[in-house]
Order: sequence, then C-alpha cells, then structure tokens
Amino acid sequence: MMIHKGYVGVAHVDLEAGVIRGKVVNTRDTITFQGKTVEEASAAFRDSVDDYLEFCASLGEEPEKPFSGKFLVRLAPDVHRDLTAAAQAEGVSFNKFVGRILKHVVRRHNPAPGAKATKAQRQPAPGAGKGRKTKAAAR
Repeated sequence: MMIHKGYVGVAHVDLEAGVIRGKVVNTRDTITFQGKTVEEASAAFRDSVDDYLEFCASLGEEPEKPFSGKFLVRLAPDVHRDLTAAAQAEGVSFNKFVGRILKHVVRRHNPAPGAKATKAQRQPAPGAGKGRKTKAAAR
C-alpha cells in the first residue's frame, strides 16, 4: 500500500508481463500506474496522482477527494446497544470507540510494510468476542 497526497495505491505483480501494476483505490476515478521495479512503481504511483490532480486543475474541476471519514453503517439494534454500552463503560464516545475498533482491525490486516504484527495486532479488538464461548471454554 502506498499513500501520496491522501490517495492510496495498491499494487500487484503481473508475472506474465513482468511488471508491477497498481491502481488508486480510494477514489471512484480511475488512476493506474505500473513499473518494472518497486521503485519505478512507487514513482509511477506518485506521478499518476500528480498527473490526475493537474488534469483536474486544467479542466477547472475539483478532483475527487479521498474519503471524508464519514460513513453510515446499519447495525442490528442489539449490536448498536452493546457497542454503546461498551463505549460508555470506557468513558468514550460511540464514534471514538467504534473508530478505535476499526483502526485495530485495519492494523491487524495491513501492518506497516516490513513490520511484524505486534502482540496488540494479534489480539482481538477491544470488546470483540466478549460473551462468546471458545471451544476450550465450552468443554
């Protein structure tokens, strides 16, 4: 995962073509890049984002901004109630509590490049799994 000016690029190796191909994933507009090496692909990603921003400016249009940070999630009422209670028990807002859980999940699935998952990343998110019986506990 690469980040430049708030835009996120994700790349994969195309073994048949012998290149690294990627695209920007946090916009509906299509922004792609490729390179033969990691360095070339990274530079191409940054260039593609810059080209996109320049192209939008030349048209007098606002580029599509990466995500605002707001999203609507529909939950079962009991899940909503339990999350609210857990947030209150920790003395934080519902949004802060849910944001903390989601951030934990993202870090668990996308640790920094080259970094090993920390003990905290291997642990369940705060409040996750409470009330569930594990196989060992059910015996």
